[in-house]
Amino acid sequence: MNRKTLSLTLFPVFFFALVLSAQLVLAQQNSNCTTETLSNGQVKKNCTFTNPITEQKSFGDLLSSVVKQLRPLAITVITILIIWNGFLYVYYASQGQSGQGGLTNLKKNIPRLILGIALIAGAEVIINAVKIFSEGIK
Repeated sequence: MNRKTLSLTLFPVFFFALVLSAQLVLAQQNSNCTTETLSNGQVKKNCTFTNPITEQKSFGDLLSSVVKQLRPLAITVITILIIWNGFLYVYYASQGQSGQGGLTNLKKNIPRLILGIALIAGAEVIINAVKIFSEGIK
C-alpha cells in the first residue's frame, strides 16, 4: 500500500471523527434543557441556548470564552494528528531504506505537535497575560 492510498483511505475516517466529536462537544456546552410532561402524557423538551459573546464584559473575557469553546476541538485535532503520525511512522518504518525520506519529514512534525500541545495547555496563561496587558492600557 503506497502513501497516497493510505492517505485517501484514512483521511475520511479521521475527518468524520473530528467533525462529529467537535459538534457533539460544542453543542452540549451552551444548552439548558428541561423536560415537561403534558396533560395528554406527551413529554415536551424545551432547550435554550445562551450566546457566549453577549455575556462578556471585556475583551479578555471574550478571549477566555473563545479559548474555552475551542479547547475540545483543538484537543481532538492534536489527538488525531498524533495518531496519524503514529500510522505514518509505522508505515515508513516498514518500508526500510526507501522510507527514510518519509521518516525524516515525520521527525520535523514532532516539534510542531509539541508546540501545538504547549499552546493549548498554556492558552489560559496567554489569555491572562493579554487581560492584564489590556487592563493596563486603559
